[in-house]
Amino acid sequence: MPNSPVAGIKGGSALPMKRAGFNTKQNADELILHVYNGSPSTFDLYEDDGETFDYQKGKSSRRTLALDRDRLTLTKSEGDYTSNWKTIVVYFHGFAKLRDAKAIDFSYFTPIEKYDPINDPEWIGSESVQVMTFPFTVDSFEFRF
Repeated sequence: MPNSPVAGIKGGSALPMKRAGFNTKQNADELILHVYNGSPSTFDLYEDDGETFDYQKGKSSRRTLALDRDRLTLTKSEGDYTSNWKTIVVYFHGFAKLRDAKAIDFSYFTPIEKYDPINDPEWIGSESVQVMTFPFTVDSFEFRF
């Protein structure tokens, strides 16, 4: 499956995100991964405090995120930065039914409230995805499909 159901996102991609906040100094305790079914692939997941230049002193970490045909893995962190994450929320796009996953309708974009309260915001589309939440550990993580 070279392309995902969402136009412009390549199958086999993984998009790490965090919840929206009021500013960039808010620490997120939840890693959000959007994983798109497709060709096997690997990505480096880099993290630092996002505020200082401490990364120049080695205060950063890197993990490898690998998506294979039958599993998703996140390697043990390499580096001196300690993450604030407590959970990993994974959104599986384009996968067959996964055991223990919750099916939801998902959209990256929610309608923006209009100034005119009489008209409803335009519908911008959604897709059916599966979502699962896992505890975050400093050790490696593996989920088999």
